[in-house]
Amino acid sequence: MKRIFATMTAAILLAAAGFAQRPAGLGAPDPAQRYNFIAGYLNLTDSQKQQVKAIFSGSAEAREEGQGKMRSAREALYDAIKNNRSDLEIEQLAAVVGALHAQGEAGIAKQRKRLYNLLTDEQKLKFETLHQEMPGGGGRGPFGRP
Repeated sequence: MKRIFATMTAAILLAAAGFAQRPAGLGAPDPAQRYNFIAGYLNLTDSQKQQVKAIFSGSAEAREEGQGKMRSAREALYDAIKNNRSDLEIEQLAAVVGALHAQGEAGIAKQRKRLYNLLTDEQKLKFETLHQEMPGGGGRGPFGRP
């Protein structure tokens, strides 16, 4: 089960990257190329491709909002450190960062579930194979986290 979710992470990141802009100057592959690779590798049907796009485009706004909240929470925590705030205040601000991280992980898990449920048994096996062939198979894969 753990391997399935880790494998799904790689596919989600591949697919999600196809709907987001890549920051200039990064050496990562083009998001559209990653999406096209996974769609081709798994031989997704046109219907599956549309459903995958819907999964990720529907969550793009929530993801951007969450990233903004996380950025603000981390800045507040760093400001508390710089301004020698109490340990209690630092713990409270760190708890906010932790809660936002947990919300992000839950969102990713929900996306993984929806994506995995779209795949046929054959596609699930190919997906598992792809994950195992990645460097450090069993981890998050070479695509990192958003």
